[in-house]
Amino acid sequence: MEDTLRSLQKLKDAGLSYQPLLVVPFKDVVACKDDESLRVLQSIYAIDMYYAAVFGKKRQYLDTRRFIDTEIELRLPVNDDALEPVDPAVVRAFVQDLENLNKRDALLAAMGKRAEQLFKMAETDPASLDHIVDAFYGFLLEGTYLAFSLARDEKISPELTALFKSGINRISRRPFHSFEC
Repeated sequence: MEDTLRSLQKLKDAGLSYQPLLVVPFKDVVACKDDESLRVLQSIYAIDMYYAAVFGKKRQYLDTRRFIDTEIELRLPVNDDALEPVDPAVVRAFVQDLENLNKRDALLAAMGKRAEQLFKMAETDPASLDHIVDAFYGFLLEGTYLAFSLARDEKISPELTALFKSGINRISRRPFHSFEC
């Protein structure tokens, strides 16, 4: 999640703007979805939520958070009892000042602990592993869609070039090409 938020921040730093038509709408999207699709959508909406946060769009952030909580997470069979909850005070502090990097970092640290717990659970719990895989897929889909959609009609600038080169460099450091044991 930390890489995702920092990447979204880089979109803003490169001079790109918030485009509300790029986020997934709430209406008529989740009712017909199975658990796998809901897990993917949960992370897609999470990207949209943090995209709003990076650009200081508090209402969109809160609306998306509420939608995830009420329309997706309530339908997913997740063993949240084993995960340490994120301190509501940390979340409130972040929501009050979305563009405060210290408050964002505090939220990321809390979410990072929760993610580590989920990864540990995934070692023995197939449902947790499914959740992680589907979340990664959703993050990848929506993050790539937002970045390319925002940059598509922009004038090529040094900042935009640096943004995409940094993304390529990050991906090339990942060991996706090596499947050896």
